[in-house]
Amino acid sequence: MEPDPRDPTTDDQSILVAVCRQRLRDAAKAQWKLSWETNPHGRHLRQILAAPAKSHLDLHRGLRRAASSVIVQLQTGKIALAGYLGTFGAAPTTECPCGLGRQDADHILTSCPTYADMRNEVLWNEAREPDYRRILSRGPLVKKAAQFMLRTRLLGQFRTLPPSYRVSASGS
Repeated sequence: MEPDPRDPTTDDQSILVAVCRQRLRDAAKAQWKLSWETNPHGRHLRQILAAPAKSHLDLHRGLRRAASSVIVQLQTGKIALAGYLGTFGAAPTTECPCGLGRQDADHILTSCPTYADMRNEVLWNEAREPDYRRILSRGPLVKKAAQFMLRTRLLGQFRTLPPSYRVSASGS
């Protein structure tokens, strides 16, 4: 008996719905990965995180909203510092008032003399990390970086937070 050509179960080209879904997911993932690697936007974040992963959400676990927001701003480079604001005219210059470079996350977190004492107190009470990319990609350090940025009062949207504000509910 020959197979009925109208019967879809006998067609060599038919596939299971689950297989079709998996192929669609794989294709979407491959397209997203290509977009992540080649898109001109997000260069700053790609320097910090090789590729987004669910494990990066752990950097925000247990954090209060303001701290999590600061971390995202630091990681993306879209933060209310002169280095970013000056690029589109919202600040008169991109330079730091200390006169030693562009006021960006790297400068503030690692070398601005204006915040040296606070940086040593909040960020470096253990080992010093000179690479801001590592600071912004490691759990304990990124939380300290958020605490430090909030204490500097550089970010206008967070100036009303009390000086005693803690980045996580547990007080760390």
